[in-house]
This record gives sequence, C-alpha cells and structure tokens, in this order.
Amino acid sequence: MNLNSTDLTQTIELAANLGGDTDTIATISASLFMAGHQHALVPADWYQCLCHVEVAERIVGPFAKQFAS
Repeated sequence: MNLNSTDLTQTIELAANLGGDTDTIATISASLFMAGHQHALVPADWYQCLCHVEVAERIVGPFAKQFAS
C-alpha cells in the first residue's frame, strides 16, 4: 500500500487488488487514509452506488456530526 497516497479512490483500488482478504485490506486502508485526510470525500459516483443512500445518510450523518472534531 502506498502510504503517501493523496487519493482515496487510488488507495482503495490498490488495496482491493493486492489479493488475499481484499475487502478487509481495502477497509483498513480506507480507514487509515481517512484518518490522515479528514476532509477527503467518497467519490460521488461511488456514493450513488449505495443501495440505501437515504438510510446511510440518516445513520452516518448524525454520527459524523457528533464525533467529528
């Protein structure tokens, strides 16, 4: 994994293509990336692929507001 990456999409795609337990590796990579790039956003086209966008917004929105620094 490139620890100097400045792009969330690149980070996730690289991690997912490493092989092995790719969903876990990509999730950890994305979490570490976001810890260091707190203003990064999930690409809009990825976000729109969620099956339940309204549910995610209802749950994640208040959580992020409460726990964001």
